[in-house]
Amino acid sequence: MSTGKFPRVANDSFITLLDTYVDIMSDAGRIVTNCGNCGQLMIINRANASLTCGRSTCKKERLRKANDDYKKRAMKGPIKEAYLNFDNKCRSYRKKLSDSPELLEKYNKAFDGHREKIRAVKRGLTVKSSSDDIDRYNRMCFDACQDLQDLAKQLKAKVGQNT
Repeated sequence: MSTGKFPRVANDSFITLLDTYVDIMSDAGRIVTNCGNCGQLMIINRANASLTCGRSTCKKERLRKANDDYKKRAMKGPIKEAYLNFDNKCRSYRKKLSDSPELLEKYNKAFDGHREKIRAVKRGLTVKSSSDDIDRYNRMCFDACQDLQDLAKQLKAKVGQNT
């Protein structure tokens, strides 16, 4: 048997208690907020801390979004775009050899050699570089991808012959 006013008073008291708690936490340098991914209430140490809770799914989602944002920004520049394409394609070739560690080691050695050459050229390029220099760099990345793809196919064929 409750009166109509009692639940409202209890609700207002609870909200007041929460407001007081948030003020105390704020004075202690903590922030009470919700996870940006799942909405769970959480307390963080500072304003620039991650806005996701400690659950691994939320952390992975935050990292995935950050990675996607980085890739989107990088794709706006032709130099970074060429390097990301090179790296992504080579990663897929590498995955195909993951079941054979000795062949993967050979592939990684070749990849590291190409990557160092590409990075050396990339360091010398800027947004103001000539279009010819950027085109040469793009061709270099494309040629390295082709070489590594051919190497991956040859190594994969060796795996097929050995079985």
